Amino acid sequence: MKKVITDRWYFGKDEFEKYGDYVYNALKGRGISKRVDLADDVCGLRYEAKMLDMDMFDLLSTIEGLCYNGMAYEYDDSTYIIGKPGVDFDEFWKDDKDEEIC
Repeated sequence: MKKVITDRWYFGKDEFEKYGDYVYNALKGRGISKRVDLADDVCGLRYEAKMLDMDMFDLLSTIEGLCYNGMAYEYDDSTYIIGKPGVDFDEFWKDDKDEEIC
């Protein structure tokens, strides 16, 4: 995994450095919902944190660090996509497919 080397602080930097590889490899190509009402469902923050044996807020901070480093992005106001566009999840964006991200 390529990490951005910077002395500059950003939200999620510490968690990214600690958990970035683990979270990226476990969740790449998937969507993670930030919605509170979906937190306990598959692809919800609380559910996924529990599956990764992490604190939910550490997972959130790690994902923000992944976003900063170009390894995830915010798909919409309530969803993160883990991975690099064109590398980890092209199959989800083909016009002929109607698949869920998660």
